[in-house]
Amino acid sequence: MTPRLELRNPTEIVRAFRDQPDSTRSGTHIDWITGNPKKTTEKWVTFGIAAFLEAVRDRDALQLDATIALEIFLRMREHPVGVDFSTLEELVTQLSHTPPELIAYRLGGIPNWAHEDFVEVTDRFTRAYLGSTRVFLQEWWSDDEPGSVDRRVWLVSSLDRQTR
Repeated sequence: MTPRLELRNPTEIVRAFRDQPDSTRSGTHIDWITGNPKKTTEKWVTFGIAAFLEAVRDRDALQLDATIALEIFLRMREHPVGVDFSTLEELVTQLSHTPPELIAYRLGGIPNWAHEDFVEVTDRFTRAYLGSTRVFLQEWWSDDEPGSVDRRVWLVSSLDRQTR
């Protein structure tokens, strides 16, 4: 298991990952990042997106061959519902108690975005501030809570030389 990076900002997270060449995945929940909105779930997504975009800029500046992702945890459901939000505000109302996680991946650690559990929903989001980011909804029957569906929204920025 890869240790959690308990660092103060996205730049430190990306640089620490660069310095761990044998690691294929490393992440930290946004509540470990300085300036985080500790208990205000309404701000988790906007803070997480800002941290994600900063990490992407740092990855690009360092020319690091890595995928940067933001995993946003949603409340479980009784059945798969697909995308049932059309705005950031509606998405925020569905957050679980787990803060989003900022993650850096190398080839070999990247989730299989083509798996049936993932549906690309990039077209549901305003592209202006996300650049070439792809957005996925992930739903699967929970192993931890039988009869419930786990749900995540993923923001993903991959370099062209990595599998998309």
